[in-house]
Amino acid sequence: MDVPKEATNAGWYEPGFKPGMLGSAVIAAHYDTPLGAPGPFYNLGKLEPGDIIETEDVNGAILKFKVIGKKTHKDADFPIKEVFAQSDQKRLNLITCSGTWSKDAKNYSDRLVVYAVLQ
Repeated sequence: MDVPKEATNAGWYEPGFKPGMLGSAVIAAHYDTPLGAPGPFYNLGKLEPGDIIETEDVNGAILKFKVIGKKTHKDADFPIKEVFAQSDQKRLNLITCSGTWSKDAKNYSDRLVVYAVLQ
């Protein structure tokens, strides 16, 4: 999954599951912009188990997902199979950068994933 090209956009992993389908739908967005302004998922880390995330499908239907957990993973050891997994539940996993910014690598050291299930 590539990161959104525009720092103000979120990106859904199109080859994967759509939000509301059985499986893990994945949406990624930037933590911040190249100039350091907050990105779409700047406050993602504030979500806690029990919080509700709302998404809207192409028909305008609102889907409500309940946060069941969050975890920070090292970028080098990102658990792709866990985050993008098939499931017997309707899941939504949100990803953003976290950790330490490396000017040389132009990348953060970690990834924050918020895990949620459809209500």
